[in-house]
Amino acid sequence: MEWGGTEYAWSSATILGLIAASLVLLAAFVFVETRAKEPMLPMGLFRSPVFLVCSVLSFIVGFAMLGAMTYLPTYLQYVDGVSATASGVRTLPMVVGLLGTSILSGTVVSRTGRYKRCSPSPARLSWRSPCS
Repeated sequence: MEWGGTEYAWSSATILGLIAASLVLLAAFVFVETRAKEPMLPMGLFRSPVFLVCSVLSFIVGFAMLGAMTYLPTYLQYVDGVSATASGVRTLPMVVGLLGTSILSGTVVSRTGRYKRCSPSPARLSWRSPCS
């Protein structure tokens, strides 16, 4: 996807071929996984609404976090004019916060077994307690 719009036009044969190859390989993966005796990713899991919603949300959050963690240091270096070290130091609160909340919410969920109370909503993101 990095080549699209920069190295090659989005409508070029190279980009369209890569997109088609990706779709064919995805279909082949699903085909093989549905027929395997011990699949790496059982397709039956996607029938569970909890698994499906968690998978979609994990993809979205992962996409956003990866974008923030890779774009923010570059932004700080080029726009704010700080050094690479200073941009890393400025992103430490985000990284430490992500680490802390991941550990805390994982601990709460494993102890209580209640995952729905830990879903992010404005009411739950208050100062009172995690997963309140």
